[in-house]
Amino acid sequence: MYDALNASSEKFTIREVNNMKWQYDGATKTIDFDPTSGLEVRPGEIQSPALGLLHEAGHAFKQMEDPVGEYLDGERYDEFYDNVAEANVIRTIEMPAAKSMGEPVRLHHSGRPVRVECSTCTEKVE
Repeated sequence: MYDALNASSEKFTIREVNNMKWQYDGATKTIDFDPTSGLEVRPGEIQSPALGLLHEAGHAFKQMEDPVGEYLDGERYDEFYDNVAEANVIRTIEMPAAKSMGEPVRLHHSGRPVRVECSTCTEKVE
């Protein structure tokens, strides 16, 4: 996925932020990535910032492959993941990676941002 984004004629940008948010802006093709912000998906179960970056890169990849489809999926409601675009990225990109990396999986789109030590860390910093 990263190779395809890098090889694309479109320019995708990863911008480091320090605001405990991760997001992909399809208009500017920019991923905001906070390398010390994990996502607590259940009490004590935290996904790493690296997994958050992968999730947002998944949106960029899906937009690159099918811009109209990704837009329309973002408009279609999903009971657990808010919209179909989120459901697709979580189920097909984030979940398999989380399982492979031994991180918790999300069963819905929500979670609570928490501060962690590093981009691959999964323990909350007090």
